[in-house]
Amino acid sequence: PAKTGYMQRRLVNAMQDMIVEENKAVYDAEGNIIQFMYGDDGNYPTGDPIAYGEPVGVIAAQSIGEPGTQMTLRTFHYAGVASLAQLGFTRLVEIVDATKVPKSPVMEVYLKKEYSKDFDKVKKIAASLEQLTLEEVAEVSENFDRKSIRIVFDEKALKERGIKLDEVYEKIKEVAPFDKTQTGVTVKPKTDSIKNVRKITTKLREIIMRGVQGISRAIIIEKDGEYTLATEGTNLAGMMKVAEVDPARTTSNNIMETSQVLGIEAGRNGIVNEIMKVLDAQGLKVDVRHIMLIADSMTCKGKLKSIGRHGLAGEKASVLARAAFEETAKHLLNASVRGEEDLLRGVTENIIIGQTIPLGTGKVKLEMQVE
Repeated sequence: PAKTGYMQRRLVNAMQDMIVEENKAVYDAEGNIIQFMYGDDGNYPTGDPIAYGEPVGVIAAQSIGEPGTQMTLRTFHYAGVASLAQLGFTRLVEIVDATKVPKSPVMEVYLKKEYSKDFDKVKKIAASLEQLTLEEVAEVSENFDRKSIRIVFDEKALKERGIKLDEVYEKIKEVAPFDKTQTGVTVKPKTDSIKNVRKITTKLREIIMRGVQGISRAIIIEKDGEYTLATEGTNLAGMMKVAEVDPARTTSNNIMETSQVLGIEAGRNGIVNEIMKVLDAQGLKVDVRHIMLIADSMTCKGKLKSIGRHGLAGEKASVLARAAFEETAKHLLNASVRGEEDLLRGVTENIIIGQTIPLGTGKVKLEMQVE
């Protein structure tokens, strides 16, 4: 996988215009504020105060791109939540690309104090969270000649899971009317087109008998003297409605979902935490300021934006900067059709036309009085 260099290039392109101004805030070329105070304290990772004109964006991009080249692509055997989630370079790419659904969605579910110490209670809760569909406790088959659907219950499975028949009837009733038979029920859809029969069959198979939708299994983990759960599959909103769950400490590794459920600020913290998790798992030390800047640049517009040509790098105001990155002809053509104007505020544009770049010493203007 030779994607590490490409990720670094995307990061640098998205962030190269971010500079610290005199008020220690970080701005981009268009003058949008990315951070009100660089790294929350206005200091370098060493602790010295940050200099005005410092290209913090490029530094942040390099600080993450460089360890990316050293990451082991093999995954180790971790204990706990880490055993489910991927913690390698691919995960890093997933985060900066703002992927809608991660490859291995995982939740870390904390329980309220009155349950989290008692293993038997926790075991019960874990079992009750796992999603159980009708398909797992009954056989659903369609009969296209009769335009009906047959559901045969698996008595043994129902008994094992402790589900009463009345519960099943209730759930099926919500989807379509039915007649009881000796071994199960027959559903006769109101409109009897074949398309509709198939649609209702799919709906019936996906009826959730119990548990939280999207959670395929829950594993119990002992952590700091209490039991927590790691789940395969995520559903933050659904999980927070469960009475025994502590919503304040429960997290999902799906950043998109986090920012939809809890808001963009939570999404931003999610990006920081997830990137730090990957770097810690690989034993790489990167100062959190750099990661905070990446997270802030991805979320500062109020919704999650990826890095790269469909996100930050492709949405810049400057035509030359976009054309220099990717899809050159497209950007130049569109710009000439629309008669766009380039204000030359960023780095790339000024390099292309041979001016000094507006960073570092190029940011300072000196005047001298001549007698």
